[in-house]
Amino acid sequence: MVTAPFRTGTQAQFIQHPTPRADRDADTLAAVREYTLRHLHEPLTVTDLAAHADMAPRTFARHFTAATGTTPLRRLLDQRIAAAQRLLERTDLPMPEVARRAGFGSEVTMRQHFASRLATSPRAYRAAFSGTASSTEAGSRPIARWAASTVGRAIPRARSAPSRSTPSR
Repeated sequence: MVTAPFRTGTQAQFIQHPTPRADRDADTLAAVREYTLRHLHEPLTVTDLAAHADMAPRTFARHFTAATGTTPLRRLLDQRIAAAQRLLERTDLPMPEVARRAGFGSEVTMRQHFASRLATSPRAYRAAFSGTASSTEAGSRPIARWAASTVGRAIPRARSAPSRSTPSR
């Protein structure tokens, strides 16, 4: 059925409160962000997310970056790393299972992303932040446990540049 973009007769078409495009995009992007959190364990691409938002991939990427300040892939990786961190802190699952549940696909991929983003390995992260490791002596917060585990360790100092003495004339 096709309708005219205007009303016939003398009455003009009037919309009481039009929905701004920015609000519609924000709602759509919020739904996509929720969708990615529920489906982290699945392989997701920008094309998949754009289809979920009913947008073209480039349009989706532009709107997503404008709304969140980061790219869809960067946000997805951040969420997967956060999910892996939670699993490493709270469970004793083997590394391949943590990688699978967080959506990395393999332990190697998870290790590479941990190294690039957190400058540590998943095993070292688990050792430092695991709830089972010495939670009674250092408190229940991961940062407190990490700080307690570093007490007494020598902190390497940056080497100072050799002093330059000005030659006397």
